[in-house]
Amino acid sequence: MPQILLYPKFKALNHAGQPLSGGKVHTYTVGTTTNKATYPTAADAIAGTNELDNPVILDADGEATIYIDGSYKILLKDSDDVTQWTCDNVQHGMTPAGIDDLSATDAAARTTLDPYPATSLSRATTLEEEIQQLRYLIAQITGETYWYIDPDSNMVSLAPYDVLTTRGDIIRRNASAPGRLALGSSGQVLASDGTDVVWADTLTAGEISGLDLSLGTDTAHDIDIAIGGCRDSLNGADILIKTAITRQLDAEFGTGDGGMYVGGTVAASTKYHLFAIKKDSDGTGDVYFDTSSSAANIATGYTESRLLGILLTDSDSDISDFFDYRYRHSTMMQTGTYLGSSSDGRILECGIDLASADYVWLTVKREGATKAFQFFGHGVGVDESFPFDANGASANYIQDIVSTGFELGTGLNALLERYHYVLIFQYGDI
Repeated sequence: MPQILLYPKFKALNHAGQPLSGGKVHTYTVGTTTNKATYPTAADAIAGTNELDNPVILDADGEATIYIDGSYKILLKDSDDVTQWTCDNVQHGMTPAGIDDLSATDAAARTTLDPYPATSLSRATTLEEEIQQLRYLIAQITGETYWYIDPDSNMVSLAPYDVLTTRGDIIRRNASAPGRLALGSSGQVLASDGTDVVWADTLTAGEISGLDLSLGTDTAHDIDIAIGGCRDSLNGADILIKTAITRQLDAEFGTGDGGMYVGGTVAASTKYHLFAIKKDSDGTGDVYFDTSSSAANIATGYTESRLLGILLTDSDSDISDFFDYRYRHSTMMQTGTYLGSSSDGRILECGIDLASADYVWLTVKREGATKAFQFFGHGVGVDESFPFDANGASANYIQDIVSTGFELGTGLNALLERYHYVLIFQYGDI
């Protein structure tokens, strides 16, 4: 768009600061001495009519009305042709009208200029081109066809009133455009679900945090579970209990505070495993009881699980003992063939003083086998019996617990003589 040179008029002074009366304004194409036309009005500049003389002669006040169109090299001389100054690559002035005219039409408003790569072919040489390059960059950032934002597109979500409405919000690209990701919950971290960036609850492999177990109000049937989280048994997912809950051994899972596996009922002299589980549909964490040590009776709609503890019932089907699986300590007792006699009373030593342990747990696993015999009981001075095992082994497998280990019965002695077994002993405090 043509603009007046030095709005509202071109005015020149001599070296003494006096009006350059009769001064001469020569106008050339940038970087040359080729004359370039100037005009008396903007309309003439647009039409290319009524070109001014070149040079333009200044009046007694050293002034002249000169309209230019594009970029110029200007040479100023006095009336005696003495050069006053030369200025190359002069562009039209930045008047309000000129700036407004850069969007005078729909086509002009949509015009953009790609500034990449920065070579002589793409460098902006006028204010108009600078603005067009800024428009181009805005269009790239917003993902819009043009530099301005379409109110009917998804970009409306990035309006100033909706961008960061809550402290901690971030902007990320969603399925079709940039969008706002609201602040996550306390303790969450940014992660990927394979498609989008999401807030996620992340624990380290094998971790159990919180989830303390204690007897509930009904001490015969209830276990209270504190807030916390754990990784599932395969370390593939987090299981979170976000509010403290109570689970009842004498009520079926899914009914009120019921925790017994679906279809199960509390039985006398039975061992139950307490599992944290995760709902497939929404990730909600929960807890239930199962006679299976591998969560074989997990409720429909749940997949991930993690063993939290084990409890025993007495002859009245009441909770007699339980221990929190997190507080176990393990030691490898023996590997290889056991070379002992088959008589009762032989001691299988564990290498620690059992008098300080509230519970003891012995796993006897034959190499290459999938099953293992598991025995659970109290330490010395509490209750020295081993009344339960995982696979229905007879009572003569373990006779007693002594301060240094286990007093074997004839049944377990015979197995250890015959096969290659791995023995793992675990102990801890309730």
